[in-house]
This record gives sequence, C-alpha cells and structure tokens, in this order.
Amino acid sequence: MDDLESARSLLELAANRVAIIGRPTKRASQLNVLIATTRTTAHMQVSEYTTEGLRIARAMWTTFWDAERQHFRTPKKSSGTVGATNLTLDVASHWNGYVIWPFIIGVEALLEAEAANPGSFTAETSASLEAVEKFYSSEYGAYTAWLAFEGNRDIYYDDNAQVAIALLRAYNIPSVSNPVYLTRAKRILDFLFTGWDSANGGGMKWHVEKTVRNAISTSLTAVAVLQFVKTDRQIADAAGGGAAAGVADKTEAELIAFARQCVQWVLDELQLDSGLIMDGVGGGPTYTSYNTGVPLHAICLLQELDPTYDLAAKAGKLAAAAVDKEKSLFELTVANVEYRFWWDNTYFLQLLVEGLISYAKTYAATQPAIAQRVVGEMDRQLRYVRAYIVDSSDGLYWRSLRLYAISQEKLAIYRQLTGDNRDPEYDQEERVMDDANLALPIAERELCKTLLGNGGVSRTFLLAGQYSAAP
Repeated sequence: MDDLESARSLLELAANRVAIIGRPTKRASQLNVLIATTRTTAHMQVSEYTTEGLRIARAMWTTFWDAERQHFRTPKKSSGTVGATNLTLDVASHWNGYVIWPFIIGVEALLEAEAANPGSFTAETSASLEAVEKFYSSEYGAYTAWLAFEGNRDIYYDDNAQVAIALLRAYNIPSVSNPVYLTRAKRILDFLFTGWDSANGGGMKWHVEKTVRNAISTSLTAVAVLQFVKTDRQIADAAGGGAAAGVADKTEAELIAFARQCVQWVLDELQLDSGLIMDGVGGGPTYTSYNTGVPLHAICLLQELDPTYDLAAKAGKLAAAAVDKEKSLFELTVANVEYRFWWDNTYFLQLLVEGLISYAKTYAATQPAIAQRVVGEMDRQLRYVRAYIVDSSDGLYWRSLRLYAISQEKLAIYRQLTGDNRDPEYDQEERVMDDANLALPIAERELCKTLLGNGGVSRTFLLAGQYSAAP
C-alpha cells in the first residue's frame, strides 16, 4: 500500500467515525470518547493521539535542543531562528537559535507531554523553562523576541501572554511545579496590563512600539488572565478557602472584568457575520485558525469562572464557524467538500484545537449538535495531519497544512486526493534560509523541519489525547 492509499484509508475511517458521531447520542458526555480511537489498559485509556504526541515531543527535543547552549536551535538558518548571540556580538557564530515564539511553543509541547506521562519529560521541561529566562528583560519587565540585552525593545504582547500561559501550566503540573513559575507569570500579567490601548478604542497592542491591535494579542491576554484566576482560586481553596489574592493591584473581579473586556473587544471589532475572526484592526479580512480558537477558549474559561447568560451563544457561533467547510478556515478552492481541510498551519492548529476541546467540554450538554460536529471535525482533521503532514523519512512534521506549499511530492498527493490541479505555492518557511539557498529558485531550496511546526503538532495531538481519555 503506497502513502496515498494508506492516507486515504485513514480518512475513510475518519469519515465513518464522523457519520457515527453525527447520530444522536443518549448522553452528551459520550462525546468525550469519540475524538480518537483508544486502547485500554487495566488503569487508563491511552489515546493514539497521546502516543503520537509523546513520540513527536521526544523527536522534537532530540532534533532541536542544544544541551551545550541550553537553547532550541537548528544546524542551518531557518524560519524563526537568529544567527548571533545578540545584535552586536558573535555575528559569525551562526548558531541559529530560536526566538521566543517557537521556543515557547516547544516548551508547551513538553509540558503537555509531561502531563500526559509524568516523569518522562521532567528534566526537559525544567531545563527549557529556565532557558526562557534568557529572554527576560528586567529593564522592561517583559520577555523580548530575541535574547534580552540593554535597550532591546523588541517586545510582543502576544509572546508574553503565551509565556505566562506556559508558566501557569507548569505550575499546575505536579511533577514539575515550582513556585517561581507562578511568580514569573504574575510578573508578566503586570506587563500585559500596560498593553490595553484605551486611547484608540481598546484592544491589546501587538508590540510595545507599534499601534497595531489584533485578535491574538487580545485573546491570549484574556486566556492568561483567566488561567491565573483559575490557578489563584485553586491556591485559595487548598489553603482553606477565602478570597483569591489577585495580581497587579487588581481583585479577582477586576481581573475577570478585564478578560471579559478583551473578549468582547475581539467580538465587537473583529468578528464578521460568518462568525470568524479577522486578524486585526485595519489589517484586512485575514482568517487564521488561532484567531477563532483562542477567543473561544477564553469564553469557555469565562463560563467556568464567572458565567453569564450571553456566553453560550458567543461560543456556539465561533465553534460552528470553525467547523463549517463552506467558510474561510477551510481550503475553499477544493470542489469536493469532503477533502477540504483547515488551510493554515500546525502551530496555529494547536490553539484552534485547544479552543474546540474547551468548547466540547463546556457546552456538550447544552449545545450537543454543534459539539458533535466539533468532535467529529477535529477527529477528521487530526487524521489528515497524521496521514499527510508527517515526513515518513524522519517522523517529523511539516508546518503547513497545505500540501501544495511543501514539496513536489506533497503537491502530487494533494492533486490526486482533491482533484484540484493547482500550481504549487511553495512556502519559504518550509525551507533553509541561508544565503546559498535563498539564491536558488524556491523549488530547489533545501527543505527543513522547524521547532514551531513540530511543537505545534505535538501539543495538538497531546491535547486531543487528554480529551479522548477523559472520564
């Protein structure tokens, strides 16, 4: 059986499972076991997605972690890497270290791997979390895009929110928990509150020196704040009750109100009638999967922490749009809707899947029809990723979900699968970016794997596996 036939078999299996999922179920909670096939042991269910997520996490660590430098890096320059230790020194070293965004996605994948199999990634998560501190600027109280040095103001609010979320996740995993992670997360929240642009109608700024306000910075800030509130409540409960402490001189109620304000701004300013979320103010109607997934996750956290009557309808609109094959998260150029898949990439996919899983957990009982579609579509999409986006030669994954953007081989599979004979649109971010390769036509440049792509895939599968094994 060749790769295409094998992949088709996986997708046919997924289609059959979706057909079953589409039938009415006796109990909405039955959705919890439908996202993936599981194998049962005497003690637990182990999802096939968990198994794959753990495998990728180990391969990611082996491929990208440099123990000597205590940093994720690549042998050759590629997307998301910087050649020098800082902007003024060591220019000739070309060690190709990753910037904070892919770095923290790699860390988050390791955290989910450790949560799934405690003890298996304890040292790796601790080492990588400590390495994150190389990005911390005490001058500005925030994490810089590249290693911190005096005067470095290349600071993004979405990066910092993502770091806060990772630190809170680490604090809440018993095998790696450390009080310093909570302290560092609080420190980031203090910084995030400086990013709300009240002078221009609200929304979180993207960068400290830019006026752009976008969906991802605003939505991730909401999630970071709400995850802190959730953690703070757990600490208060464990201490015997009492009011949660808050942060940045704000009470719990003020923190929740700020997060709600973030979510509402995204919905008011960036959501169109389709239900999908645009990328940012004045940026044009660009739809990427995480712009829908992250606000959906934030709404579900609000439902858990401070429910109001209007949240369910907002969540349902986002979730339904995310799994509608006639809408722009899908590759609409494919005529056969059964072969339409989410169009962007694996590192955004993890945030969409996280939001959809939160939705399925939160609203399965009250919105079972949408929840069933969500679970079925996630299963179909993840089987597509596992069948097509992996490179069978090394077991690592590409970053793009668009086969025609990767290679001639993947383009041929795309054409056979979909019947769409489009020309290739090769993505430079799947290729080595040193001077020698950039001098070549893009089709001739050396292909490479990235931390961002593999961290995103690993975390996606691990989140799906946790959901499928939930009681």
